[in-house]
Amino acid sequence: MKVGLNKKQRKELDVNGFTIIEKILDDKTLVKVSTAMDLIAEKILKYRGSKPGYIDGQFYGDGVKLRNCISHNENILNLIDHPKLLPLIVDAIGWNIQNRDSTFDYKFPISQETDPDKISYGWHFDYEEEFEGTTLDGRMPLLDFKVGWYISDHTESGHSTIMLVPGSFKWDKVQRNTWETWLDPKDIFELRVPAGSVMLWRPTLLHG
Repeated sequence: MKVGLNKKQRKELDVNGFTIIEKILDDKTLVKVSTAMDLIAEKILKYRGSKPGYIDGQFYGDGVKLRNCISHNENILNLIDHPKLLPLIVDAIGWNIQNRDSTFDYKFPISQETDPDKISYGWHFDYEEEFEGTTLDGRMPLLDFKVGWYISDHTESGHSTIMLVPGSFKWDKVQRNTWETWLDPKDIFELRVPAGSVMLWRPTLLHG
């Protein structure tokens, strides 16, 4: 029996550029990872004196963001080769896997007056500037692959959800430069998943 992506997951990656696996973490592991995130956030806040400011060139105001987070706690490091997920990654991009970055994003509760439709991090394609005009067909190459772990509940709109435009990884240079004039808002997908879920996705998707 093949261990890897099923037909539905493969099709979603090839057509939409992402696929979702809900509740891949069991309750025990979810508690461990959630607790690890609390401890890391507490450490960072203590380091900066519990006040928003700059750490390593990054501004922290509405939460805590951290690069190379796998070096801070073993329970987060263990997500890299999670037995339910690693076979899917290998099937998607091959066995020669390198971890380029691991990003920790910890959001604080916001006030009821905050507009849930406001995007805190605007629309963009990863690698747009680095690979502008370097491909044969104008489309950006598949350089790496993202794994998004969702440790808290993301089933309600505006709860730190990510938005994607399915299929936009296939866009050519003209489409990437003009999408604001023709994109139908109905084509935007907002990820809503329960705690412990994961999304495999291409970073060259338009997202925000």
